[in-house]
Amino acid sequence: MTLCRFFTITLALAAIIAAQSITATSYAQATGNYEGRIITATEVAIEGTPRDDAAEAEMQSILHVAAGTPYTAVRVRESLQALFDSGLVSNARVEVNETCRPAQGTGASPPLCVRFIVRRQMKVGEVRLSLDLPINSPISEDEIRARLNMLETGSNLSESVLKNNADLIQAYLRDKGFYRADVTFTQVRDPSDATGTRQTVVFDIKLGEQARVAAFNINIKGFDQETVRPS
Repeated sequence: MTLCRFFTITLALAAIIAAQSITATSYAQATGNYEGRIITATEVAIEGTPRDDAAEAEMQSILHVAAGTPYTAVRVRESLQALFDSGLVSNARVEVNETCRPAQGTGASPPLCVRFIVRRQMKVGEVRLSLDLPINSPISEDEIRARLNMLETGSNLSESVLKNNADLIQAYLRDKGFYRADVTFTQVRDPSDATGTRQTVVFDIKLGEQARVAAFNINIKGFDQETVRPS
């Protein structure tokens, strides 16, 4: 039985929308007897969406590690950062193991394989609004769409972007008196997109009852309210 030793490096990145920048929120440095050893093979594997040979080859070309070069944790870290900086991935982790096939000419040195497992960056394909508007409603779908931010076709899609836009829709509805409105969102994969990265975003809007003024009383001693009430 072959024993497998591996470690996982996870680099989770959060997009800071206001600054349009990327920040590494966590990074676990490699441990084990890997430093300085010759890498036998490298691989990029896509998960969560269909395999794409062209995309994997493009990501492979970005890496700072390659077969036949010495392994260093610094270069692995730089490779992860390069993947995120490319805008092609939303999440990535690395597995290093010693159970891959040794390359020819490596002699007695144990094989060392570096595998980057990535999730591709989702893109906005279409934005839909699901809501039932009553007759003579003060709500306008065009006005709602005008409030949306960072949801242009082809732009990067993330949970934070969707939450921020749901908040923008609710702020608009509150301005119209719909204080109990509920806004949720879902992502649906575009079946016409072979890469699986293009998503249809659906905002489901439940308006609820509109708040209305029940009474407007002016009670100021010595003040003639009829002079101002019409205006």
